[in-house]
Formats: sequence, structure tokens, C-alpha cells
Amino acid sequence: MENKSNSKSAVKNNPKLLVLKKIASCFNSSQITYALGGSLMLNLRGIQVDYHDIDLMVTLSGSLKADRLLQCLGTKLPKRNNDDYTTEFFGEYVIDGVDVDLMADVSKENPSFVFSLEEKDIDTFFDLDGISIPLHSIKKWLELYKDIERNDKISLIEKYCQK
Repeated sequence: MENKSNSKSAVKNNPKLLVLKKIASCFNSSQITYALGGSLMLNLRGIQVDYHDIDLMVTLSGSLKADRLLQCLGTKLPKRNNDDYTTEFFGEYVIDGVDVDLMADVSKENPSFVFSLEEKDIDTFFDLDGISIPLHSIKKWLELYKDIERNDKISLIEKYCQK
């Protein structure tokens, strides 16, 4: 498994990374199986893409514990209906002004797919000022982006994987 690291000055100047560090510290000490996904995960791997929130995948068995921890760190937003996807667990939070999404077992009927977190899908850890951040498999996110037709992300990931 690969281990990536960062520069400390980047964390101090980035509210999203500060929140990620805070969440990871809580999740790690509580032994929650989770992984960072979405655009921030791509960015930490070196793929230059804008990210607007923190997307965290969690196992279904850890979702309620993770939900309680995130509510202690910030505010849980009211549940929204999403006709495009079904999740066994989904929560939206605002922590120190940063949007955070927590997901477990995302699925969609057309096309049919299930997107969940398994420990084998954590293939890299990012060191954020001494806090280990598990990154979800880039190949799994490529599959998801293909299923939801996010062509901008597909081409970026495919270029990255060709290196």
C-alpha cells in the first residue's frame, strides 16, 4: 500500500484539510472503517481537480457511530430526497463551515450498481500532518463516475491511471 504525504503549510491555509484532519483523527481513534472519496481524494492523489466538499465512504456497520461523531463536530443537515440514488446511509454535515457527506452502500437502479466500501478498496493512505487518511480505490471511483456519466472526472482518472 502506498503512503502519500503533504506539506504542513497547505493544511494551515486550507479549511477543508483542517476539517478532514479533525474528522480523521476522530474516526481513527474510534476505529471506524472509512475512506476519503470524490474530488478531494483525487486531488490528494495529485489529480488537479476542484473540490467543494469532503466525501467520506464508510462501512454500513460503522455508519451510525460515524454519524454521531460528525454531529459532535458540527451540524447535521436535514435529510433531502434524492431520486437518482439510494443509500443505506447518507448524511450531510457542516463542520467549521465545510460541507461533509457521509455515505454507506450507494446504489442506483438504472444502470444498476452498488457502490460500497470494503477494506480491500482502501489502497493508499495520505499523511496529513501525522494523521493517516485512507483513500478509497481510484478504480472504484472510476467505475462510479462511469455509471453516473461524470465524463470530466473519467478522463482525468484515465489519464492518471495511464502514467
